[in-house]
Amino acid sequence: MNPITNLRELTIGQLSRVVQVPIETIRYWERLGLAPTPPRNKLGHRLYNDGHVRQLVILRRARRLGFGLHDLRDLLRFAAAGESVCAEVLPLAERHLQRVRAKLADLEAVEQLLACTVSACSANPVVSCPLLHLLEDEKSDVEEIDRANAPSRSCC
Repeated sequence: MNPITNLRELTIGQLSRVVQVPIETIRYWERLGLAPTPPRNKLGHRLYNDGHVRQLVILRRARRLGFGLHDLRDLLRFAAAGESVCAEVLPLAERHLQRVRAKLADLEAVEQLLACTVSACSANPVVSCPLLHLLEDEKSDVEEIDRANAPSRSCC
């Protein structure tokens, strides 16, 4: 049996351990309206149920995949609708995949630029530091990353 389906009336600390999310993140998601505010017991403690667990697991997994806040709201809405909404989810997933691929391309360019700079630093320790030059040069942000993205892929 899945242990999540057997949980009832969890405190926020217990919920945090079950869904593997810090307590502050749970509270943050509640403030944003992503997670419903649970009822409280006679002592004023929040009491979470299986629905909260399911919703927070979805949020944790979606955040791990890099989905933003707006997407989280849509994903929760789709999850609540059930299995029949794949056609609605697909455009959201495709947009996110495009964003991830663009970030990967940017990271590859940054990695190449940084690798070249580190190589230049270690190749000649007597000259001025190429990394500091890169950081201080006003034009280097755009020009160096553009150069790193160039098809030749030559170093610095």
